[in-house]
Amino acid sequence: METKGASVKPFAQFDAKQDAEALYAAIKGLGTDEDTILQLLTARNNTQRQQIAATYKNLYGKDQVDNLKSELGGKSETIIVGLMTPLVLNDVNELRAAINGAGTDEHVLIEILASRTAKQIKEMLQPTKKNMVVFLKMTLRETHLVTSRDS
Repeated sequence: METKGASVKPFAQFDAKQDAEALYAAIKGLGTDEDTILQLLTARNNTQRQQIAATYKNLYGKDQVDNLKSELGGKSETIIVGLMTPLVLNDVNELRAAINGAGTDEHVLIEILASRTAKQIKEMLQPTKKNMVVFLKMTLRETHLVTSRDS
């Protein structure tokens, strides 16, 4: 299954259940195996990472991103949250940041809008209930108004 033009290709031997179990094992018990978490998630594309998150929730009844955030900190946490954010929400968040505040960061606008297909741009402009809930939770967490336990 070749994805033309994609820089991150789908992982050929992808198994969402196996990956969810590996992530759970990496954070369960004493210490966190950050290397396993990073190696696993950086070897999957965004669609596969979203499937892992859904499977994790089904298996353990917990939000994978919240569990990872509670175990990680600093740059590792930032990287993992970025990897686990659906692409459309990441784009919307970056665009929002680029136009908020004093001045507009045209470089961010151009980088995102010029590199997305018409379908992807339309998806950014069509907020679904699920996307809005996730986006609101992310915004509230960023402003520390809501903790992982509250959501």
